[in-house]
Amino acid sequence: MAITKPQTLMGALGQMAATLTHSVTPDRLAKISASVPKVLILSAAEDTLIPHTEGENLKRHMPEAEYQCWEKTGAWCMRPIQGAVQPAAGKGVRARKGGSCPAC
Repeated sequence: MAITKPQTLMGALGQMAATLTHSVTPDRLAKISASVPKVLILSAAEDTLIPHTEGENLKRHMPEAEYQCWEKTGAWCMRPIQGAVQPAAGKGVRARKGGSCPAC
C-alpha cells in the first residue's frame, strides 16, 4: 500500500472553496459522462459536509458513471479506508445499481 502525504491546510481550504464555488449544469454533466471513459462518483453515507444525495444527483445527470455510496463513512472518517479508493477506481469494480445509498 502506498503512503501519501497528509493534505495541507491550504489544500483542504482550496478543496472546500472549490466545492462552494464550482457549478456545472446538468447538460454539461451529461456531456462529461458520455465523453470520459470512466467516471466514479464516491459518496460517504455519513458525510456531514457533502450529503450522499449530492452523489445521487450527480449520478442522475451522469448515466454512464459508476456510483458507490460507502456505509459507515463520512468526511472525517475516510482515512481508515483511503486504501480502498484505488481499488474502487480500478477495472472490474461493480457499481451499485440504481444509484441509491444502501445505508439510507
